[in-house]
Amino acid sequence: MKTVLVVENAPTAPLAHFAPVLTRRNVTAVRVSPAELLAGKYGVAGFDGLIVLGGPQDSYDDENFPAAALEMALVREFDGAGKPVLGICLGAQVMARAFGGQSFRHPAGLEWGYVPLRQTDAGLQDPLIAGLERAPVLESHQDTMSLPPQAVLLAGSRHTPVQIWRHGNRSYAFQCHIEAGEAEARLWFDKWYGSRPERAGVGAVLEADLSRYAQAARDYGAQVLGRWLDLAAS
Repeated sequence: MKTVLVVENAPTAPLAHFAPVLTRRNVTAVRVSPAELLAGKYGVAGFDGLIVLGGPQDSYDDENFPAAALEMALVREFDGAGKPVLGICLGAQVMARAFGGQSFRHPAGLEWGYVPLRQTDAGLQDPLIAGLERAPVLESHQDTMSLPPQAVLLAGSRHTPVQIWRHGNRSYAFQCHIEAGEAEARLWFDKWYGSRPERAGVGAVLEADLSRYAQAARDYGAQVLGRWLDLAAS
C-alpha cells in the first residue's frame, strides 16, 4: 500500500497513533474533511485503501451530517474495487449503513473508558485480529449499529454486542477507538463529563486505566493497522 484516503470527520478524532505507523510503512495519508468531500471528487483512483475515522456526528442524521451519503458511497466503491476499508467508531457506523445495516442511538447509553472485548469464534480465526493480545480498548460513543446482512461479527462487549465486524475479506469496522491514545482519551473525557458530579470518580478510573492499558491498547491498534495495510498486497 502506498497511498490511503483518510476521512477525518472531526479535528478532535485524528489519526492519532495510526499516523506514525503509516509513516513507518511509507504510506502517504491523504486527509480530507467532510466539507472537502462535499466540495470535491474523491474515489478509488490513486488510492490503495480507505480509512473513515470518528467524530461527534450522528451517522444516521443525514440532515446535519450531509457528508454521510458520500462516505457511504466511498465505502462501497473501495470495497467493490477490492481495496481495503477500515472504519473507526462513526466510520464503523457509516460502514454499517453502507452495507445495509443501521445506526442509531445506543439504547443502553454512553459506553466510555477502557473496555474488554469478547471475540467470537470467527474473530478468533480472523486474519486481522486472531492471535493478538486482547487488552481493553478505548470506547467513547453513545451511538451504535446493527450488523449488516452479509457481515461477520468478530467481537462485542458487554455493553455493545456489535464492536468489530468484517464485510467480505478486506473491509473492517471497529466501534472501539483502536487509533486513540492518552491525549484523545482525556479530551473525550472532558467532552462527556465536563462539570458533571461524577467527573472526579470517572476521572480517577480513567487515569488508573491509562496507566494499566493505554500502551497495550496502542500496541493492539498498531498491529491491527499493520495487518490491514498488508491486505492491499495479499
